[in-house]
Amino acid sequence: MTAQGHLLFSVTCTLIAHKLQLTPALADASLWQTIPAALASALLPDLDHPKSVLGQRLPWISKPLSRLFGHRGFTHSLLAVAAAIWGLNQSLPPDTLPMGVKDALIVGYLSHLLGDWLTPAGIPF
Repeated sequence: MTAQGHLLFSVTCTLIAHKLQLTPALADASLWQTIPAALASALLPDLDHPKSVLGQRLPWISKPLSRLFGHRGFTHSLLAVAAAIWGLNQSLPPDTLPMGVKDALIVGYLSHLLGDWLTPAGIPF
């Protein structure tokens, strides 16, 4: 899936999560906050690929990740999602971000994994 495809898919997933009231925070949050948050995290899993949009901009992160895990390795796993949630909670003081924005960041990341899982190459959840 291309970067543009991941971005569009993250918006779609965020709208669906908002409409279905996936979490109370997402249901109450403004789409003006949640959609940018989902867009911000939708490309993060591809940091493990040096030629990705983020990989080209952050080679000092992308190249070591690529060497350690390869593309569609650790960053494309549910363990990475759990680590990202833990890191987000540890790095930000409480109430820095509205809960709906935190949930949207998770939706954006998960939308990337779902999008890649639907491709013929798939991912090893």
